[in-house]
Amino acid sequence: MSSYTRVLLQQHPKTTIEASDFKPETLPIPSKSDLGEGEFLIKVKLVSLDPTLRGQMSGRSSYVEAVKLGDPMRAWGIGEVVESKNSDFTVGELVTGIVNFSEYTVGSGKDYRKIPNIPGVPLEDNLGVLGLTGLTAWWGINEIAGGIKSGETVLVSGAAGATGSVAGQLAKIAGAKVIGIAGGKDKCDFITKELGFDVAIDYKSPDFKKQFEEATKDGFDVYYDNVGGEILDMSINAASPFARFVMCGGISQYNLDKPQPLYNVQKVTSKRIKMWGFIVLDHFDRFPEMIKDLATLLGTGKLKGKTHLIEGPVTGLPEALKSLFEGANTGKMVYKLTN
Repeated sequence: MSSYTRVLLQQHPKTTIEASDFKPETLPIPSKSDLGEGEFLIKVKLVSLDPTLRGQMSGRSSYVEAVKLGDPMRAWGIGEVVESKNSDFTVGELVTGIVNFSEYTVGSGKDYRKIPNIPGVPLEDNLGVLGLTGLTAWWGINEIAGGIKSGETVLVSGAAGATGSVAGQLAKIAGAKVIGIAGGKDKCDFITKELGFDVAIDYKSPDFKKQFEEATKDGFDVYYDNVGGEILDMSINAASPFARFVMCGGISQYNLDKPQPLYNVQKVTSKRIKMWGFIVLDHFDRFPEMIKDLATLLGTGKLKGKTHLIEGPVTGLPEALKSLFEGANTGKMVYKLTN
């Protein structure tokens, strides 16, 4: 009987993610007779690596149930149906949904959707600009921020990352001046020269605060927050009255024992700032609409997708995930299984 490998969560990370937090396990590949009614067997091809996975490893559930010790780590991914007891999902079809850090995953219809065939679109884009990160950017800009008016100024942190890079482009398409915060010259050049951001601020530069003050001296109307912490605090201080804050993520805080405090929070009241958190999974019914819009922008060249693709065996997933929190990626980090 053939076997496959999956990666289990062995211990909760104390601060940063380490390979020792995981361990591999080898099991027999399930056969069709092992599947329940409505289930299908997926051969995993691509795994999406996102900051939200850090929260699932903490042992504390939030909007997504925490991964229990001894269970396989999981993430959004893409795979091919290789066995099926579900008439809606046939062998050979490509599907996307939650997969394990594993060569094979058993799924059911309610948790997966088929990947549309869009000519010229790489498969990995279905985890990036057409995946959860792109959908998150779309919802944040169009629904949480209430849409962007031409001439407004939009500040985006994590601007070279999967969500921030799309959010900034959507704001630019709407006619905004877009200021992006990214780490290092290469990423700053990427968002200005390739994506069309108007200004890039390098948070790794010794004069970061001076750059920030200069770029935001006239305030801004919308802040798309992907990092939290000190940059969020600085943004509250610099925002224009009645600014809209799209609270998407806080990657700078995920590996800390104690999150950094916000010293300027009182200014949320005095400036009448609107701060709104959201989870795009709450709006699954709107996914087709969002994907259609993003695909149109992608197809016409108005929107660019950037994938940081890593290839390797399933056992390499922990190191790849660790590198995400070290800032290794430009754009969406996707892991391609080579097993």
